[in-house]
Amino acid sequence: MSGPAGMRIFLSYNKADLGWARWIAEVIKESGNTAVFQELDSPPGENFPLWISRELDRADIVLPIFSRHYFVSPWCTTEWTSALNRRRMVPVQVEPCDIPIILRGITRVNLAGKSKTACRDLLLRGLRDPAAGTEIPATHVDQLAQRMLGRWKRVAIGAAILGIFTSGVFIPDPGGNGQDGGEGAGNDLIGGGDGSFF
Repeated sequence: MSGPAGMRIFLSYNKADLGWARWIAEVIKESGNTAVFQELDSPPGENFPLWISRELDRADIVLPIFSRHYFVSPWCTTEWTSALNRRRMVPVQVEPCDIPIILRGITRVNLAGKSKTACRDLLLRGLRDPAAGTEIPATHVDQLAQRMLGRWKRVAIGAAILGIFTSGVFIPDPGGNGQDGGEGAGNDLIGGGDGSFF
């Protein structure tokens, strides 16, 4: 039940998921592949960003461990964005979490809530099955980026139009003293001077 042997697999993980990283590394090694991850392989005193960059370049597969911790880490973000166009990616999800839209097009191995035996089988299948974790072709990434850029342009245009139409609109004073809104009225409508928003 092992995948193709001899692959170099770089594990990208948040330190909160170190237990998962250790277990996944063991399964990878048992299957005849090489698992590379920071805890064991990053030499003390090494320039960490340089080490990450070198290991991402050397990897046959990048295996990010998706969790709620993973997507709030700047280092993890750097790793998955760097790997996205360069390497085959086989994401492994270990708990329910919000996944960035650009990563949703990559098939992932979902281990959340599964037994240890099921997790092992799913992980090995994900490493050997060409359909699991297949990288998004660069053209597809470009299309996603263009769509996102188009959405932001529409938002910016809408905001500009609203700004034009509301710039001369009368905003009544919320205090009811009959004065027109003026410059400070918008702040009073959003929140009080105590920093509250309601």
